[in-house]
Amino acid sequence: AVAVCASHGSAVWRAVRHLLLVEEVGLAHASARRVLGADSLETHLSTLALTTLHCQLALGQLGVTYVKAAQQRKNRLLLAGGGAAGGPPQLSAADFGRHALRFMAVVGLPYLAQRTAVESINAHLERTFLHRLTYSLSVQLVLADGESLAATARSNLTLDAHADALKESVHTIFSLAERKLFSLPKMALLPSVLLRHPRLALAGLPIILGLDAAKSALHAALTDAFEEHRKAEKRADSRLARVVAYDLAQAAQLTAAGSLEL
Repeated sequence: AVAVCASHGSAVWRAVRHLLLVEEVGLAHASARRVLGADSLETHLSTLALTTLHCQLALGQLGVTYVKAAQQRKNRLLLAGGGAAGGPPQLSAADFGRHALRFMAVVGLPYLAQRTAVESINAHLERTFLHRLTYSLSVQLVLADGESLAATARSNLTLDAHADALKESVHTIFSLAERKLFSLPKMALLPSVLLRHPRLALAGLPIILGLDAAKSALHAALTDAFEEHRKAEKRADSRLARVVAYDLAQAAQLTAAGSLEL
């Protein structure tokens, strides 16, 4: 029994690590802490996390309200078409058009305005955090330390390329966490759907999970191939930037030697 419980616990932990990206989040957090420092990271990250939590959960609940209102509007098409059992229309086309306009004025436009405003606040804080991260890497860490500057000079990538890679990794983890928080209110509706429509849920859930797994596998394969091309492109760009910087620094000597054609 202990072995069975241990095996189930291990399987659950592997699923949690895969779904919640525990290792990736840990690596991104460790990289940001190494750059910003523990105290500064806690200050900036706590502000960003608290704001993201409030924004995305509120937007998720707002999205649930919007979906319910949109479904009610779509259900009126049954009345305009004669109801579920046929017969004469219970709602004229003009009345349905007025309901659609009312829906856009009362539900659609406020939803669009609220989501745009809240997403803008969240995105602004994320950009501020990423700017602080890249500034600390470029100015406070590398340029203030001779060993770090020498290591960057020996690297295949420039300092800007290292900063962009760090910013991209943190942004990717943040975007994943943001989407999961946004979808949390919708996921909370799953138990009620299972209780009300158990047969439909049991029939459709394996198909949905299978399609999602196939999509994730395809996305991961394409992402890996794309990242390999991007790494090669960044190395080439960094090499070109070093050559251009050296030529600009040695422009007088190159002109005197007549080697500009090279």
